[in-house]
Amino acid sequence: ADLRANKAKSWPQAAVPVNQAFNYTISATNLGPSAIPASGTLTLTDTVPANLRVNSISAPSGFSCVSSGGGTFPQAGPVTITCTSTNVALGVNATTASVTINAQATAAGGTLTNQVCVNAANAPADNVPANDCTGVGVNPQANAAQADVSVLKRVLGLGDGAGNRQEAGSPIVWEIEVVNAGPQAATNVAVTDTLNNVFNANAGQYSLNTVAGSATLGSCSLAPSGSAVSLSNCTITSLPVCTAGVDCPRFQVTVRHFGDGTSSDHQFTVNNTAFALAQNEADPDLLNNNANNNTPATAYFIARTDVAVTKTDNPDPVSAGQLLTYTITASNPAATSASRAFNVSIDDTLPAGLVFLSATANGGGSCTTAPVAGSTTGPGNDTLICGWSSIARGAQQTVVVRVRASAALATALGGSGSISNTVTIATTTPEIAGGAANNTATQATAVISPAYDLIVNKADDVDPVNVGDNVTYTLTVTNNGASTAENVVLTDTLPSTAGAPTFVGLVTPLPAGVSCNTAGVTVGVAGGSISCTIASLGGTGGGATGEGSSVQVRVRLQGAEKGTYTNAASVRFANAAQDAFDPQANNSASEPTTFRYKADVQAVDKAAVISGTTTPLATVAQGQAFDWLVHVRNNGPQAAEITQVADTLPAGLQLAGTPVLTVTAGSFTPAAPTCTGSAGGTSTSCAIASMPSGGAATLRIPVLVIGTPANGTVLSNTATIVTTGSGDTDGGAVPNAGNNFATGTITVQTATLSGRVYDDLNGNGQ
Repeated sequence: ADLRANKAKSWPQAAVPVNQAFNYTISATNLGPSAIPASGTLTLTDTVPANLRVNSISAPSGFSCVSSGGGTFPQAGPVTITCTSTNVALGVNATTASVTINAQATAAGGTLTNQVCVNAANAPADNVPANDCTGVGVNPQANAAQADVSVLKRVLGLGDGAGNRQEAGSPIVWEIEVVNAGPQAATNVAVTDTLNNVFNANAGQYSLNTVAGSATLGSCSLAPSGSAVSLSNCTITSLPVCTAGVDCPRFQVTVRHFGDGTSSDHQFTVNNTAFALAQNEADPDLLNNNANNNTPATAYFIARTDVAVTKTDNPDPVSAGQLLTYTITASNPAATSASRAFNVSIDDTLPAGLVFLSATANGGGSCTTAPVAGSTTGPGNDTLICGWSSIARGAQQTVVVRVRASAALATALGGSGSISNTVTIATTTPEIAGGAANNTATQATAVISPAYDLIVNKADDVDPVNVGDNVTYTLTVTNNGASTAENVVLTDTLPSTAGAPTFVGLVTPLPAGVSCNTAGVTVGVAGGSISCTIASLGGTGGGATGEGSSVQVRVRLQGAEKGTYTNAASVRFANAAQDAFDPQANNSASEPTTFRYKADVQAVDKAAVISGTTTPLATVAQGQAFDWLVHVRNNGPQAAEITQVADTLPAGLQLAGTPVLTVTAGSFTPAAPTCTGSAGGTSTSCAIASMPSGGAATLRIPVLVIGTPANGTVLSNTATIVTTGSGDTDGGAVPNAGNNFATGTITVQTATLSGRVYDDLNGNGQ
């Protein structure tokens, strides 16, 4: 197993200010070709040099870290930090969780290199030692050697304010000014900026102008990517201390933006920021390297759109009496439009002599005016008006209009001829100059036949399913062809592998015209097949008869063993010759279903006890230590897998030591689960891979009353248990639901002195 050591630092520069805290992260990656087994032990050894101080170490779950400088922080280097993970089970190309080391340089000088090395025991040999160690260097700099670089960003001219808006899609100028507040000149300053929502970015409709000021500029260009334009390889070779607005360098980028206004005022804004960072001098303030102290600059726009309409027919030619479908497409093309179009409507005057069946607008649209369904179009009954609240730039919506040529129309045309249909589109959003040119469309149709398309889909109603529970599969058969399909056979093949779910029954009543043969399956047994015959299935394409085009059959199974099992279905014609007219690609479907154990994990109770005992404790004093005892169990009926017992202490309490989970009944995996948390912490978590049915455990949490809670304060603390690998029948995977939690309370009682004191002046005791 080729282990590679990984190390990174959070500070973005090689140079760091002296006494500036930052983080190192260390981890290891297994490059293979073999996995490291669960019995393996992985060790990360981090060598901290002199002049580097370690402030803290944060180890993830599964790692424990010790320092050669002891357990108290901060620690001045040189020290060695050793982090060990047992039972690591690291697969090929997998990376461990990262250990975080917070550190800071304590003196200026040369490069400080912090190195980490990785090795493993009880694991396949590492035959590539070259990548077992890696180092990250930093160059600490004193204040006098630092350069405070910041960025200002603004809009020049049109678009610089709400009262001076630019039209969407028209040029706007962004100016980036890079300032150096010193005290040292900055060199090799990288300037980055990405402008989003750029109109026709890849068409090259943008430009860059630079003003050097007192700086020396390096290369700089603009690069498009999708709908964005970015500064590319922009550098300032030398940036002396300068004054904003006087002698600092500026980058002026001209682009065209798209964006959405509102339905009322059609106005919108575009925000943008920029970033600059010196490559050689430490920057003492990284908060102002983003433009305007992390406050984006704003450009102001007025929307401009360009709606268009097209109309198509299907089929063409069409036989009289068969279905004719018009598709009207209302679009807002991104190539010419810069904004969302609001209150879009289409107005279609249908030819006379058509029988109107329906009109359906997609994308949330609606048709407010239409001929009466089933009537023949003519004067006063030929107008169709549909609309949408808005259509986004680059989007389109459609209206599907279903009509048929009436017999009278066919007669009027002499058996064959042509009809013409014209539609228009409008919007309340201002259009671009010349936008009306594509607002009208006309479609001619010649007036003068059938196909099947059987589809089967399968879905389970529950996934995952608890072992012993039922799952219902819904088999949906649809005919998307033009012709009605007759004597369709649906076959459901149940999984038959070991542990597969067993047959329970069909959900009745079956749909009209559907009969099923269950001779091939047995209740309580896995495997076999069910065959159902569908007498007829109407079409959905042109020329459809109007019969129902879809039926559903439901089959119920019961989980037997945990695992994933696949249930397959297929559809065909009883007369195989008819299959030649049916595309076969969508005639089968499979549905995998995962079955898992069923359990009921319970947090039985929680109580405060005297430390190290089971003696109940009702009150505590300030500064007193005591234990919380939490009893948990699995009520079954099966094992609870991937289970976690957790507790977060309330204000006023902290851990006095590491919590311990003791198994009191059953065989757990691991046999002795461990818990997170240590003295001074406020939470603990205990991981259990498998908790048997009837298994029980006790969690002892040593705690200490901290601070000065008032007398009579009631401290309430809740512990939870959750299983995510099994189905919990009482509370599910929610920590504070069902019987997944238990709460204990204890009262703080402080010592008091009360009453009155008298001075006996004559000493007679009265």
